[in-house]
Amino acid sequence: MSRPVFFILFAIAFGVLHSVSVHGQGTPSSLFESDDVIAVALKTDFKRLFDDRGDDPQQQPATLSYKDAAGSEYSQEIKVRLRGNFRKKHCNFPPIRLNFAKKASEGTLFEGEDKLKLVTHCQDKKDEYEQYVLMEYLAYRMYNELTDQSFRVRLVQVTYEDTDGNRKPITRYGFLIEDDELMAERNNGFHLDNHTGYHQESTDYSQILMMAVFQFMIGNTDWSVPALHNIRLISTEESQLPIAVPYDFDFSGLVNTNYASPSPKLPIKTVRQRLYRGYCRPQEEVSRQAEVFQAKKDQFYTLIKGMEPLSRVVRGNAIDYLNDFYKTISSEKRMRRAFENTCQQL
Repeated sequence: MSRPVFFILFAIAFGVLHSVSVHGQGTPSSLFESDDVIAVALKTDFKRLFDDRGDDPQQQPATLSYKDAAGSEYSQEIKVRLRGNFRKKHCNFPPIRLNFAKKASEGTLFEGEDKLKLVTHCQDKKDEYEQYVLMEYLAYRMYNELTDQSFRVRLVQVTYEDTDGNRKPITRYGFLIEDDELMAERNNGFHLDNHTGYHQESTDYSQILMMAVFQFMIGNTDWSVPALHNIRLISTEESQLPIAVPYDFDFSGLVNTNYASPSPKLPIKTVRQRLYRGYCRPQEEVSRQAEVFQAKKDQFYTLIKGMEPLSRVVRGNAIDYLNDFYKTISSEKRMRRAFENTCQQL
């Protein structure tokens, strides 16, 4: 089927699919309406969970509990399994997917949720890994400042309790990521699952430029629209073309994990080196995007400075890294060097 025909049929079907999706969801989630840190406890058999690292990890029972602002305690039975690609293979404490039963979640903070990604600290005995979690959380928050067509996140402090007693309880920072479908519904659209092969320029024109500049700002080259690598596509009533929504920023220079490295196919040696991976655009379009990022500068810096669990060193390195980006977009000469010399040709 040709692209034009696809989008005509897509537009006709949109109203029906959108109506079914939204009206079938039930009570909207309030989980991501606040930025307050949530203290939760997650109980399960962690040995069994961490031993299941295959391509199709199975769900297992778990208990999630928390206290609300008034001190009332809530506890519910959920299902958990491992998730992720790189981190599932390389972390001794990999990311986890939480699966909620709708009835069990009624009247709780998680009402309306279905499946949530929990980004964990990856390594138990290395403090810097918890710092990485906090920095990746901030990367999501920065993108939220630019557009609602982004994944919302909620910082959590999780106490992990092993039901079999094989591990001592530990408490670490993590964060929850909004569900794909709920993110799309919040934007009056729906998620295009497994629609690979899209060219960057087959997505929303202005949004893909902003996203590519954002990835340049945080020093992230670990994404691809055609391969749907760390990208989700959504379609909304406001856009005739799909919108590319990024996620997974742990390989960015801003987060600066010790395990991150750029693809050997790219002309950079470390993730701290920025490389623009968007397509070539007229300089005036790039300059207009630079103005958007200039307008958000104070919000970005405030996010970093206000993240108290971050060490002073990590916070200072992040600010220095952003300073370099703003130095680039404050000079026409530097902008041409950064965005014209390395942009991809159609």
